[in-house]
Amino acid sequence: MKALITLCIALFICFNAKASQPIAPELLFTPPAVYSMKINPNGRYLVSFEHQDTQNVFTIIDSVTLEEHVALSIAHKEKLKVEEYQWIDNKTLYVELDKQSGFLHIDDTQEEIDVSWQKFKLEGHLVAALPSEENTVIFAHRENKNNLKLYKATTEQLEQQDLSQAIELKKELKNALAYFYDESNSVLLTVRLDDEKLEFWFLKSDQKIWKRFYTIDKDNDFIPVGLLDENTMAVLTSKDLDTRSLVKFDINSETFGEVIYQHPTYDLYDAVLNPIGSGVKYVRYIDHGVPKVQYFSADEDALTKNLMARVNNENIVTVDASVDNRKKLMASFSAKNPGKYYYYDKATDELKLIKSVHPQLDNITLSDIEPFSVKVNEHTVIEGMLSRPVGYNNNTLLVYPHGGPVGIRDNATYNGEIQYFTSRGYSVLNVNFRGSSGYGKSFLDKGRAQFGKLIEQDITAVVNAVQQKYNYQNMCSMGTGYGGYSAVMLAIYHPEQYQCVVSMYGIYDLPLLFNASNYKTLEDHRDYIAQVVGEFDESLKTVSPFYFAQKLNAPTLLIAGKKDEVADFEQANRMKFRLNQLQKNVDYLFFDNVGHGQHNWYGDRLQFSYVDHFIRTQLNLEPEITEHYSKILAKEYVRIADAYTFSDNVDNDDKKAYEFYQLASQYGESRATFNVGSFYHQGKYVEQNINSAIEWYKKSSDAGYDDASFRLGDLYYSGKETEQDYEASFHYFNKAHEQQHEDAEFSIARAHCLGRGVEKSFENCLNRLFYVDNDDKTVSSLSEDQYKTWRNVVTDVIWENTFSASEKQQFEQNLFADTGIKVKNIDVADIDYGLFKRDTRSWLRSRKVHEKTTTKIALEKGRIFGVYLSFNNKDTNVDAEKVKTLIKLRWRLPDAIKNKETQKTKIINTSKEYGYYWTLVNDEDLVPGDYTLEIFTLDDKPLLSKTFTVAAEAKT
Repeated sequence: MKALITLCIALFICFNAKASQPIAPELLFTPPAVYSMKINPNGRYLVSFEHQDTQNVFTIIDSVTLEEHVALSIAHKEKLKVEEYQWIDNKTLYVELDKQSGFLHIDDTQEEIDVSWQKFKLEGHLVAALPSEENTVIFAHRENKNNLKLYKATTEQLEQQDLSQAIELKKELKNALAYFYDESNSVLLTVRLDDEKLEFWFLKSDQKIWKRFYTIDKDNDFIPVGLLDENTMAVLTSKDLDTRSLVKFDINSETFGEVIYQHPTYDLYDAVLNPIGSGVKYVRYIDHGVPKVQYFSADEDALTKNLMARVNNENIVTVDASVDNRKKLMASFSAKNPGKYYYYDKATDELKLIKSVHPQLDNITLSDIEPFSVKVNEHTVIEGMLSRPVGYNNNTLLVYPHGGPVGIRDNATYNGEIQYFTSRGYSVLNVNFRGSSGYGKSFLDKGRAQFGKLIEQDITAVVNAVQQKYNYQNMCSMGTGYGGYSAVMLAIYHPEQYQCVVSMYGIYDLPLLFNASNYKTLEDHRDYIAQVVGEFDESLKTVSPFYFAQKLNAPTLLIAGKKDEVADFEQANRMKFRLNQLQKNVDYLFFDNVGHGQHNWYGDRLQFSYVDHFIRTQLNLEPEITEHYSKILAKEYVRIADAYTFSDNVDNDDKKAYEFYQLASQYGESRATFNVGSFYHQGKYVEQNINSAIEWYKKSSDAGYDDASFRLGDLYYSGKETEQDYEASFHYFNKAHEQQHEDAEFSIARAHCLGRGVEKSFENCLNRLFYVDNDDKTVSSLSEDQYKTWRNVVTDVIWENTFSASEKQQFEQNLFADTGIKVKNIDVADIDYGLFKRDTRSWLRSRKVHEKTTTKIALEKGRIFGVYLSFNNKDTNVDAEKVKTLIKLRWRLPDAIKNKETQKTKIINTSKEYGYYWTLVNDEDLVPGDYTLEIFTLDDKPLLSKTFTVAAEAKT
């Protein structure tokens, strides 16, 4: 029995270790597969708004059969933002895009349902559907800039863009900000701005006059929920209270009355009423980071608890419901569940899974969050949330304060960043310190002007409690915005605790917040900043890490966006300069087209991959690298290396690119291995060495990278940089072809045409170059890049072939058929030669203008010389003037630059003129001697030979 238990424990550990492998960032930092879902009034159909690779789609789902029908596709490239969508009736869905609106109509009278899209361009927005009135809505139509009218209209009237027969409800309130509809009570609500005051108005369905029911300062806390009875409104407010609560508000006297529900600790963030006279349905708040629902109905509460038991005791909430409330669209969620949608039918008590928000994570074990509280003094309790790894544990705690810091909070729900780090063995600690939202006004206000003071004390108290329980070997601070500032301050205050710092989009010089730009010197902005940071005076320097950076001893990574208008880029740039000046261990990642945080998923993947590498490097963490992990690491290192190589919003850096390609190569990444070879090939960062380059290319080829095989084929074929070896060349071209390189077949064809590296085969030559025996493919079907490669190969074959007369005839027949060439018997009609210059007109910069007739050229950089000529068609069998032909041309160069000679072909039109030039571009091109341009027909008949003598003493 003991042995069996031991085996079970071992299997459990192994299973969990396997399940908790590092998660690839592209699985975490990616759009949700499902943005949202809604249920139609009778509960039969669901609509799902979803993300796909190239488009967003609206999908109609039959709740009985679960069959899906794509109703509307919106291509990402169209950049149409979905503003709103709503069921109008059981078979009509309203969709509002930022440039147009329309209705989706469901026809289910046939065996297969059909969905049609009818769009309209009336400017305005849907205020509410009216389920009690078929095909009828309340629509706010903006007739002009200053005139918004409310109409009760049918879908047909909107589709016909004719509101002449619609019922005008009431002219809009001047300066109204938005309109809302309380469906359960048939009440229209609006709020308008009057000077610095917010006015709240409502309109009952049986009335025609708007009634103002409250006026407050715009910064006050007042959220109307709906009517409790004819004269009483339920509102969420913290007026005269510490926590935001659900309170009765007397409309006639404009006074607050009884508190309906108040949580002793937490602010309410939502409330929903039953139909008028039936009280409150539920309120919502966040308890230890977990969203909670307090139902006022015992039946609803019991149902929720019953359904929670069916979804692993995770939170489950009603997202939408049918009009009779018997069919519900529900969603479950938790820290380790990004979200799942379910359909619940009360009649059958059946709960059906419809879709996952992130289906790519369904079979991956995610980390849970352990919420806890720490009492920092007699009157203050701080909540923390600890996310711990499931399997591999690197015994490292990442202290991760949130931004803000006032009015923001962390929650114990799914977070891709946290899952990224816990899957790599880190523990992540979040702290809702004083100033965080959701805990009442006094808790919020205590965080004001506490940069580097109470906030860091709260964080440290929670950190100490966690350390007392788990005793982590390593600890790093990390954060964004204020969290970035806090990360630095924590390491300065407690140098013995923190071994590294990651500060993203952080603030380091508090006085700079007040004057970083002209805008930030304005009084309104300064007042706003002062509410959070404190008054603008010299005392701010005592809590600004820039001014005592000498105390920051932990290795530090600074991440910033050069377009950041919150924490201006100068904050990070100056901090980097100061730390370098002090010879501190500092690294940085600065993004060109990024503001206060990444704006796309690729940026997140790059950023957090770099953060993980930085921490592991600084702490010398050496986790067990499984095959699964090595593939992820390799991909992450390539992503970083590419950012330093290409235009990825990060300044190019050959040294870092080389180092990260090297790291990726160590894990078998074939393209990275190829790129290391290219560094040796080009002499970038490392000394140029073709032999080293070839060795790296061979490793890459063996690892399966087709470009490496093709590059080797080219190198051995040309013989310009290494010893020419046609057999090796043919071997690697074949290998590249097997590895699916799209151009390799042409190089194989060339080998068969010329008998280089393989026995000459004219049949294979024609079949591979012109697809003679392939009915599914033609030269005309090649992509632009493929066609260029094909032309280069054809050029080589034309210049180098040893065809017999009959073979040459067949080759030319195929060439003419695929390129439209009609003649080959031509001669030169007219010629200008000598010096040329670029056309000074900007739109013609590539055009050359004849400057002087001469063959004597001065040895000066930038000189352009050559010929400009036209051709005559001499083929009497073709009468047309505008016909295509092919010429062969080459420049014969001085011995010192002989390796730059190339043989070309050009398809030309005999009715046009052409220029062929040589330009002395670079210093190494400044070689004296004879430069001879030779032009031939396809039959090798000489058309032109013009020699230009380049000399230092030449006068041109």
